Amino acid sequence: MRSRAPLIVVDVIDLAGAAAAVELARLSRATLDHVAATGLGPSQEQGTLGTVPGEAALRADVVIVAGPITEALRADPGFGRLLAEKPGRSIVALGCCAGRELGGNVEAFSIGKRPLHEQLGILLALSQGKPVALEGEEAGAAEKFVEERLKAAKYGVVVFAPDAIDPLSQFAAMSLCNILSAETRWSLLALGRRQGQGELIRMSQALTGLAPPISFAASKPEHDPLLHRAGEVARRGEADALVWISACDKPLADWVGKLPVAAITAQPDPILADAAAIRIGVPGVDYRAMCEDERIGFVTARAARTQSELPSAAQVLEAIAGQLTARSKGAAA
Repeated sequence: MRSRAPLIVVDVIDLAGAAAAVELARLSRATLDHVAATGLGPSQEQGTLGTVPGEAALRADVVIVAGPITEALRADPGFGRLLAEKPGRSIVALGCCAGRELGGNVEAFSIGKRPLHEQLGILLALSQGKPVALEGEEAGAAEKFVEERLKAAKYGVVVFAPDAIDPLSQFAAMSLCNILSAETRWSLLALGRRQGQGELIRMSQALTGLAPPISFAASKPEHDPLLHRAGEVARRGEADALVWISACDKPLADWVGKLPVAAITAQPDPILADAAAIRIGVPGVDYRAMCEDERIGFVTARAARTQSELPSAAQVLEAIAGQLTARSKGAAA
């Protein structure tokens, strides 16, 4: 399949596969994206002070849980470690009635019934010493919360489920952490996202300095989330071929059938009747791989659990990249 405007989409992958996907995108001058929305747009596009679950569980003396408690967040091992009782640690659910969802050792705090982004904005303004339109008990409670919880923390963490809070709330939480960190240490920690999303983000940043979505069609890699979200690119007809890469057997996104597809997946059955397909193994199951450990947030080695002859995503992608290099005929997918 030849292409003049290829789109490479990575769903779930290991670290070596992520590096190979970035290299293939570079050689084919493709747009590279992750189809599984991370919900981390503000963080990816602007940067923030972050941490990982292991560090947060060991060091945090104040934990702010911002926004809804999703099933994925509740099931996240890192989140469970943060909620475990530890001497000197206080856990606060920020938002109306959120405390009842988390158990007895969690304090609930809410500035009225305002949306989350407004509550975070009020805390941000108070942290900067700016006036806010609050009166009476609300004003006193918010000021006390800022002084006794936020500014008094030695190591604070704002935890949230990225797919459950809007970008404005994420941006407000990110700004709050940045402002507080001028005097103490506050970090943002997104939990409850799909496993396998972190590898492409980490590797694309390491190799290009940019988080996906990335386009290699210009003279240098460009990051433009408004132009390069994979689903929107396909819907607007700005790609003429799709390479779908996923080391799990989850179904495709609904827009995938709009383009000619080359699928590199662990799916045992054909994903589309007319798709060109290469089956790969599952990292940490069929072959030894470096993957993000969701319990601690670091990349660790996972041993193979089976004796499989299936190739890894990296092996397949490197073979395709090798053919592109040998032919030297421009963009192809």
